[in-house]
Amino acid sequence: MAGDGISAGKPDGSGGGKPVKISKLTSTVLSASAARIAWTTNVAADSTIEYGKTSLLGSSVTDSALVTKHSEELTGLEADTQYFYRVISRDSTGREVISAVQTFTTQSVDLTAPVISNISSTLSGTEATINWQTHEPADTQVEYGTTTDYGQFTALNLNLVSSHSQVISGLSPNTTYHYRVLSRDAAGNVSVSGDFTFTTSSNTGNAATIFLNFGGAFIPQWGSYSNLAMAAFTGAASVINNVLQAIIEKFSPFNLNITLTNPFAPSQTYSTPTEEANAKYAYYTQNRIQEVVVTGTNSSTYFGGNYGGIAYVNSFTSSIVNSVFVFASNLSNTDRYIWEASAHETGHAFGLQHQSQYDANGNRIAEYYGGVNGVAPIMGNSYNKRGQWWYGTSTSATTYQNDFAVITKSANGFGYRSDEAGDNADSAAAFGDIFGTSFGTQGVLTSTADRDYYEFTTTQDGLVSFSSSVAAYGAMLDSALEIRDANGNLISQAATSSLGETISNYFLPAGQYFLVVRSQAVRIGDVGQFWINGTVPEGTTSTAGPLAPSDAQPSGGASDEGGGVAPSELAGSAGLTPAVQRTYFAIFFPDEPRTGKKIKSASVTAVAKTLQVSQVSDRPISEQIYQPSSVSPAVIMAVIATLAAEKAAADPAARAELFQLAAGPVDPQGWAEDFAGFGHSAEFVEKAAAEENTENKHTEGIYSRLGLPGVLSVMAAKLVEK
Repeated sequence: MAGDGISAGKPDGSGGGKPVKISKLTSTVLSASAARIAWTTNVAADSTIEYGKTSLLGSSVTDSALVTKHSEELTGLEADTQYFYRVISRDSTGREVISAVQTFTTQSVDLTAPVISNISSTLSGTEATINWQTHEPADTQVEYGTTTDYGQFTALNLNLVSSHSQVISGLSPNTTYHYRVLSRDAAGNVSVSGDFTFTTSSNTGNAATIFLNFGGAFIPQWGSYSNLAMAAFTGAASVINNVLQAIIEKFSPFNLNITLTNPFAPSQTYSTPTEEANAKYAYYTQNRIQEVVVTGTNSSTYFGGNYGGIAYVNSFTSSIVNSVFVFASNLSNTDRYIWEASAHETGHAFGLQHQSQYDANGNRIAEYYGGVNGVAPIMGNSYNKRGQWWYGTSTSATTYQNDFAVITKSANGFGYRSDEAGDNADSAAAFGDIFGTSFGTQGVLTSTADRDYYEFTTTQDGLVSFSSSVAAYGAMLDSALEIRDANGNLISQAATSSLGETISNYFLPAGQYFLVVRSQAVRIGDVGQFWINGTVPEGTTSTAGPLAPSDAQPSGGASDEGGGVAPSELAGSAGLTPAVQRTYFAIFFPDEPRTGKKIKSASVTAVAKTLQVSQVSDRPISEQIYQPSSVSPAVIMAVIATLAAEKAAADPAARAELFQLAAGPVDPQGWAEDFAGFGHSAEFVEKAAAEENTENKHTEGIYSRLGLPGVLSVMAAKLVEK
């Protein structure tokens, strides 16, 4: 607050002179515990502030220095509290002036950490750009590593901002990295995100590369043009970043690296600019590098016209230097215009002609087709629409160009990127680590036929939510989401007019499911990057396929390089369908937490010894039996069966259910129902377990005769009987 109130002071001294006057009285709240009071006097005087939480005041600070500009800081104040104050100044003769009482209120204590949202990662070769937002200004840092122990940090950016971006460089190719983001607000409150992952390209150093050059270039010879000196781009740094993200999106279906870093980094020095430029472009040709020069030079300087960009068709594979040009000044230095032009000119270098429009008589009415319904071909005019690769007429009314086929032609030396997730349940990918109940993952749909399956298994009934988002800059994809059950049946889907989709708070019973990301496939160019965020019930797991029960095959051994799993997961990995698995464990393990519970059991040890297994301890069962060098699937059955028997021995109702299953279980997924009788089945199990090659006999005999539910039931029933 501010005021200029003056109260009467002492009478003037015998020497006369000016009375002391106060003006420009202000208070500035500095924090929850501090404020600054400032004022001026017309003559030099000292400074006193009386203050308190009532108008009675009660506390004071004094500075005896005689000044005309006064400023004193009050500290140790209480947060979110109104304070009363007045100021007093005395000159050298003792004359004083006292202000009217004023008030100020201290700040509230900020105990709320920044809310982190919209976390995404964008890859370019061995670099990853991590972006996120906070609801309030905060600093910026990323923690990352090849495991959830992380171990490395990016440089801390202390600038308090709401939109955050950091680049992680020097990453290893074909490597999955874990990362989380950290932001601290001005009050010191810190937020740390959940765990996210990205995987670097497996082709770094070998794949073709697009180098976005914003730094200027000298080209001694470009086709019929000589000594082209292209100035550096002078626009905002944010434009460069946005163009990078958009070009990564435009070429995301292809086996390409996109970079802002010049791949040509010679150790030697050159005597002339021409010598260095010739060496650089020879290197580009040898290493399949396409340069896109985004320049501040106007196109008319060398090419006699005002163009957004210029390129030679097929220059990537011809003797012409591997460079195309985009003239930013002709594009208003606007990011979306620059990225559409950059993709367009690069398309020419890879062999693409324009996508053109013709009338019914075959006359060309538009060399640059403008598209329809907000979507246009990149090789047409897509400056103000969602630019996509296209299938349509090009050099004539009867000549159709499939942009994808041209870009991936053998002469270019690269094709489509590898699929990070399979197209069906057999080859489903995992979400990666689930942080509590939240997770995030990302991928690329390389064609409209591409389906990315992600497996997840819930151990309890509950609500799931999934959302997909597309590239923030230059998006091509119109995504759709599906939830499918363990048999591939569609349960729920989201396929609206939005590019991103959401399935919110959908109830799922405990079991195995697949989240499917697909394109809405309105046009051939509906492809590109996607990011998935979701929440799932506590205890949910996600495992890479093949996991579909209808296709599960018995194997000679079980392994889980990721560590221990819960007993319920053991059954699923051994071949139980989710329906049978849920029924089985509901009967025998109603209180089982399914998180690697430690079990000390003489009967478990006895079963293991019967099957000639030496490595048995009181470690979690999941850790014991998932050691492929020492334990066979027969032990998995034996352990689960023993646990079932122990439960049944103490519970008559469970025992009745057990013997009912042993007598002939009804399996909805098609397991063998035709038992030869309890006694014969038990003898068969014992005989198979006693064979020297237990794993093969188990595979060839027990599965084919009884099915896993039958084997488990027989073994458990026999143990109870004993």
